[in-house]
Amino acid sequence: MTESPHTHRIQPQSRRSLLATLGSAGLGAAAAGAVAVGGGTPAAAAPKNGTPAAALKKGATRPTCILSPEEMTGPYYLDIDKLRQSIAEDRVGVPLELNFLIVDSVSCLPLRGVAVDIWHCDAAGLYSGYTGYSGPGLPPMDEDGHATPTDDTTFLRGVQVTNRLGAVRFRTIYPGWYWGRGLHLHIKTIVDASVRPDDITGGHVAHTGQLYFPQSVNDQVAAEEPYASNTTPRLSNDEDFFYTLDDKGEETTLTVTPLKGNGSIRHGLRATMVLGIDPAATPPPSNPTPTAAP
Repeated sequence: MTESPHTHRIQPQSRRSLLATLGSAGLGAAAAGAVAVGGGTPAAAAPKNGTPAAALKKGATRPTCILSPEEMTGPYYLDIDKLRQSIAEDRVGVPLELNFLIVDSVSCLPLRGVAVDIWHCDAAGLYSGYTGYSGPGLPPMDEDGHATPTDDTTFLRGVQVTNRLGAVRFRTIYPGWYWGRGLHLHIKTIVDASVRPDDITGGHVAHTGQLYFPQSVNDQVAAEEPYASNTTPRLSNDEDFFYTLDDKGEETTLTVTPLKGNGSIRHGLRATMVLGIDPAATPPPSNPTPTAAP
């Protein structure tokens, strides 16, 4: 992925105008904090306008424009830039709808045209491209902390580009866990990428992060199959090195609500977050920590 000196910013607006924009996207009370299933402060009613952000109206807190903390990419990143909304492929698990609103951390304005790249493991703790790795411990990594892929699978990886409201939506499954980590997913935001029919090219990475889920929801999911068959010891959020690092886990925890009104996780979950980024930034990647699994 090549670097570009240019960035995309929408024109400044007042805070009242911003809140109106968030409301029209179903984000009258968008979230960055942790809210368990069925919890949280009810958001303002939003029109069913069909936008990816319309699902963000439940179980959320006030809008936030705080700069999201940087995290390491981890050994399992693949620069495939596959443009798609549904990323589960053949992986089985609790259905998960992911909704993100990308905003400028300074102006608090939604950012249009930002590519959002996500990847996470399946219920058994496997990443696509790395299904040849198993067992405890870290895979062999190069000096940059990246592992050599073992196959050409692509499940649970995908890219979406933010709309005029700064919103994207993914359909996936709830992540599982692997040695040394709690449940999490990885995310990159890429500014000024060129969008093609099936993928993106160019641009520069403005943010790399890791996002987490409320512990109470993790516990419920872990009791369901196929997660219950994962025999790898599961760490809680508070036991995860990266969640507790610099006390930033809470601000990187997604808001999670049921997809259906009866509250059963078997019918799927919706996870939401507002991510504040600096679109002009090109932060250096964090160095891997040998004592913790990325």
